[in-house]
Amino acid sequence: MVSPRDSDQRLIELLRDGDDDAAAVIYDRYAPKLNDFVAAKLDSRLKSSTDPEDLVQSILWSLVRRVRMGQYEAPEGKTLWSLITVMALHRVQRRREHFSAQKRDGNRNISLADLVADQSGREVVPASASLEEFHRTVQDVVESVGPELGQILQLRLEGFLVEEIADKLKRSKRSVERVLSRLKQQLAKTLIDLD
Repeated sequence: MVSPRDSDQRLIELLRDGDDDAAAVIYDRYAPKLNDFVAAKLDSRLKSSTDPEDLVQSILWSLVRRVRMGQYEAPEGKTLWSLITVMALHRVQRRREHFSAQKRDGNRNISLADLVADQSGREVVPASASLEEFHRTVQDVVESVGPELGQILQLRLEGFLVEEIADKLKRSKRSVERVLSRLKQQLAKTLIDLD
């Protein structure tokens, strides 16, 4: 039986035995504090594209998964907080690297309104019509590739990282990257054919 007063060491033992309630206790114990910690580590550029709560869930889910795999221990009399903060710092750094890559540089982002407006500032194509057509095109591609590959694309469109998709679908990271690359090419070809 799990108790909120159980030590981290006891919770790890329960997690390894398959007790999902232990994961809930760990989440309740650390999520609020971790959310504040992550929010403080995000710079203004990352805050616009990253929700701290998403990172918190990802970090704590990784912790639970790795505990169940026997990769993490809680030393007697110590808490998991040190380990969790190290995981958070690594995750924030990976997000920073991800969004500062040349192709994703936040300084290069433009709004949809800017994208569909000409030089004089007049709207060339109604944004809602363009979005609807784009959405239909993406849905057509998702349906055409079948349920398994479509699920990879859907998860990526929902903002999951490649590593998270690989973990979730029990595929290698490289396999997910190859599928996404093929899907990008197919989507680009479909969008070009529409012009």
